[in-house]
Amino acid sequence: MSRLRKEKPLKAAEIAAISIPLLPKILPFWEGLTPAYRQDFVVLLRQCGHVDAIFTALAGKNRHFPAEEAVSLIVGFGSQYFSPEIELLLFAESPCIPARLEEILSASAWVASVLPRLEEIPISHRVIFLAALAKSAVPGVAAAAVALLPQVAPEKQLEIISLLGHCRDPLTVPILLEYLREGEWRAQIRVIHALQAYDDPLVLPHFKKAAASAEGPVAFALTAAIEEIEEINGSEEKEV
Repeated sequence: MSRLRKEKPLKAAEIAAISIPLLPKILPFWEGLTPAYRQDFVVLLRQCGHVDAIFTALAGKNRHFPAEEAVSLIVGFGSQYFSPEIELLLFAESPCIPARLEEILSASAWVASVLPRLEEIPISHRVIFLAALAKSAVPGVAAAAVALLPQVAPEKQLEIISLLGHCRDPLTVPILLEYLREGEWRAQIRVIHALQAYDDPLVLPHFKKAAASAEGPVAFALTAAIEEIEEINGSEEKEV
């Protein structure tokens, strides 16, 4: 890298020839590079158009550059360098989106501006995207998550219910209570944990009503939740 900084500027063809082979070699040493060297390498990638190639690799379409190395590169660079390209990835249809996409999105301040375009994002990416926004307490995430619930498979519904627990938006309580009454048992347990996070005293009567007819793991989860809420309420009353 130091040689690249001292010699005369490289021609575009020369940059293109060396950039991709350098990527996996530089990744293991990325944390030890100075900010100036990191910035030089980002510029090098942009000059030859290979930033897009990284995200093509992430979508599983470029066999010359493994997806996990691409993710490591983005996380190492800092996602502020890649905002437009992350958006390209976000809107790309692919079953190979890495789990670390949420990590990248969480560090990107611009993602909130994409929320109004949620319908354009492949449905397989939306839960990951909303989870990243929920961690940043972005307004509107809970409503978007509720709208997504009926559109996704049961496994994804479980993720959304847990996500709503993080949002703690009172407006989502009715839809969660509906899943508590009519959802399958795994969804019911997720709802119990989600509603506990809301710290809403009005939840307790609904839990007691559901417990009257619940069975198996759901009954166990409800009993534990009711006992915990009553214990907390009792402690608060004593303090008063």
